[in-house]
Amino acid sequence: MNVEMNPFARVLALFAILSSASSAQDSTTPGDASALVLHVDRNGRNDGVGTIEAPFASLEAARDHLRTLRAGARPLPSGPITVYLREGVYRRDTPFVLGPDDGGSEGSPVVYRSFPGERVRLSGGIALSAKDLETVTDPAILNRVPPSVHDAIRKIDLRKAGVTMEQFGEIQYWQKGGLKYPVERGAVWIDGKKLVAARYPKANGGPAGDGFVLTGEVLHTGSIPRHGVEKFPAGGVFQYTDEEVASWAAHENVWLHGYMKETYADGTLRIQSVDTEAGTIAVEQPSWYGIGEGGRYFYLNVLEHLSLPGESWMDRENEAIYLIPPSRFRDDSVVELSVSREPLLRIDGASHCVISGIDFLLTRSDAIQVEHGSGISVENLEIRQIEGNGVVMPKTGVTDNSLVEVSMTQVGGYPFRIGGGDLLTQSGGNSLVSHCRFRHFGLNRSGKSQLGGVGNVVRNSDFSHCKEGALAVSGNENLVEYNRFRYLNREGSDAGAVYMGRNPSETGTRIRYNYFQDIGNGIEEDTGIQGVYVDDRSGFVEVHGNIFNRVGSGKQAAAFKVNGGKFNAFTNNIVIDGRAVYIQVHSTTPEQWAGWYRSKEIAAKLDRVDAENPESPWARLYPQAFEVARTGAMAPTTSNIVKNNIVIRGELCHGIIGGRYGDPLPEKSGNQVVDHDPGFSDLEGGDLSIPKRIMELEFPSIEWIDFDRIGP
Repeated sequence: MNVEMNPFARVLALFAILSSASSAQDSTTPGDASALVLHVDRNGRNDGVGTIEAPFASLEAARDHLRTLRAGARPLPSGPITVYLREGVYRRDTPFVLGPDDGGSEGSPVVYRSFPGERVRLSGGIALSAKDLETVTDPAILNRVPPSVHDAIRKIDLRKAGVTMEQFGEIQYWQKGGLKYPVERGAVWIDGKKLVAARYPKANGGPAGDGFVLTGEVLHTGSIPRHGVEKFPAGGVFQYTDEEVASWAAHENVWLHGYMKETYADGTLRIQSVDTEAGTIAVEQPSWYGIGEGGRYFYLNVLEHLSLPGESWMDRENEAIYLIPPSRFRDDSVVELSVSREPLLRIDGASHCVISGIDFLLTRSDAIQVEHGSGISVENLEIRQIEGNGVVMPKTGVTDNSLVEVSMTQVGGYPFRIGGGDLLTQSGGNSLVSHCRFRHFGLNRSGKSQLGGVGNVVRNSDFSHCKEGALAVSGNENLVEYNRFRYLNREGSDAGAVYMGRNPSETGTRIRYNYFQDIGNGIEEDTGIQGVYVDDRSGFVEVHGNIFNRVGSGKQAAAFKVNGGKFNAFTNNIVIDGRAVYIQVHSTTPEQWAGWYRSKEIAAKLDRVDAENPESPWARLYPQAFEVARTGAMAPTTSNIVKNNIVIRGELCHGIIGGRYGDPLPEKSGNQVVDHDPGFSDLEGGDLSIPKRIMELEFPSIEWIDFDRIGP
C-alpha cells in the first residue's frame, strides 16, 4: 500500500539520514583519513546505518545509502569516501553495479576495500564438501572407464547441489579469429585446482607425443567464416586417422579442440556424428578457416578416457559430473563450483572509484567489467578461478584507469584490457598496469591481454604460462617496459609474446627493458613464434634494451619479427640462443599496396585517426606514416633499423623477399655476434644479472640495462 509520508515523518526521515552520515563519519578505523566511512558485514543489517557497530549487510545497501545522502539537503563532506568490507565470502549471483550516480571525484574518490587485516572475497561459486562426492556403482558408467579407476571415480549430482545443467553450462563452440566468445561453462575446483575435461590423446600422448591427432582426407571443409558468414553455416566432414574414436560407445557431447586448418587459429567444435564404416567425423559448426587435411586436434569430454586424477566428464542428460579427484584429495578438501554467469563487479558510468584488497573468484564470466568510467583503480587484490577474463576496461574515451599490485591466476581468458585517451585528438589516456602478476591464463580461449588507446603503460609486471601470447598492443604512443614474459606461446604458430598487426595507424609503440624467456614450442612451421611480432604491415615500433633468452621457434622465428612493416627499430637488445631479427618484405606491386590501404578494413582503421587530413594530430606526429597512408605508396624497404645489439650463440638477422630467402634489407650497424657467455650470474636459471664493468668492457657500444628493475 502506498501511503504518502506526512510532513512530520519526512522531517524525522531526513534527520535519520543526516544522523547516520555523521555517525558513520565518526566511526572510522584508527588513522583513516577518509571524510566518510561506511561498513559492510555479512552479519549486518540492510536497515543499519553503516557504522562499525551497526554495519550494512550488503554492498548494495552501502551504495544506496550513499545515493540517499547525495540526494539530501546536506552535501557530502569533501575527501575520500571509504566503504569497508568485513571478513568473509560474499556470494554473488548478480554483479555489484556502480552507475553514474555512484562515483566520486578526483579529490574525493569512492573506495571499496577490505577492512585492515581481514580477507574479503566476492565469489560467484558455491561450496560443497568432500562428502558431496558420491561413490559410483552404475555399471553403465563403470563399464566405459578403465577398470583401474573404478574405485577412484566420483560423482557430483548437480541437482542435489542445487544447480541445474543450464546454470552450470556446457562446453562452448568458439573460434579464434572473429566469432564472439560466449559465456564459458562452469567448472569444478577442488582445493583450488580446476578439473579438466577427460581428453584423448592426453597432453603428452598421441601419434607424435604432442597431445594431438591429425585430420585425414577432407570430404567437406564446411563453411569458412573467415571469408564471410553464410546464412546457413555448415560444419565440415573429414576422415579420422586414429581408430580410437571408433571404439567409444557413444559420441554425443564429445568435442574437438585444436587447429583444424591453420596452426595459428584454434577453436572448439562439437561432433555431430561418427561414421565408423566410412571412417569419417562430421562436426556441427564451421571452423574459422574451414577444415584442412593434417589439422591438429584432440577430443574433449570422452568418458572412455576418464583415467587421470583431476579429470572430469559431464553427463548432460543426467545433470551430473563424473570425476577423479586430484591426488591430494582429503576428507576436508574444498570443492567449489563456478556457476554465476555474470561478472562479479560492473562499473558503468561511475568514475573515480577504487577497488582495493577484495579478491574475486569463481564466475563463468569476467571478474570485473568497466564499460564507462575514468579514474578507476583496481589494486592490491587477487583474481583467480575465473572462466572469463580478469579486468575488462575501455581502450578509448577514458583516462587514468589502473591495475596496480594485482595477482591473477587460473583465468580462462585474458588477464586485462586497458587503455584510454582519444585516437582522433591523440590526447593521452594515462592508464597504467603496474607491479602485477599474471600466471596460468588463457586456459579456455584467447589469453592475450589488450593494451590500446593513446599514451598508456604496462610496466613492472610478470606474464607467464599461457599456450599463446601475453599482450596485444594497438593504438598510439603506448609503452611496455620492465616486464617479464616467460613460458608463453606453447601451442600454435604465427604469433608472439607481444603482438600487433594489420593496422597502419598503430604508431609509436615502445617496448623497452623487458625480459623474455622460453617463448615458443617445438612446431617447425614456417610462420614461427616470436618474442615481439609486428604483423601484417604495421610499423613505427621501437624495441630497445630488452633481453631475449631462448625465444622463438619455427623456421621464420626471431626475437623480433616484422611482417611487411616499415620504420621499426631494434636497438641495444641482448639475444641469447636464438635469431635476433626476421624481416619479411612482401613482393607487393605499388597497385596492390595502394589497394590494401583502400580496403574497407584498413580504411576504417585509418579513419579513426583522420589519416588523410594533413592537419590531424596523428598526421603531424607521424608525417612518414601519413604520407604512406595518403598516397598508398610503398615505404622504402630499408626503413627498418637493427643497431647495437648483442647476439650470444645465435644469428643476427634473416628474412625472405618475394618468396626467396635473401638479405632482409634493414639498416644494420654496431651489432655483435659472439659464441660465449660474457658472465651472466646464472644464464640457465634465468638470472641474467651481469656486472656493469663486463658490459662496458665487452660491449662498450651497448647501453647499460638496469636488471634489478625488471619484474614486479
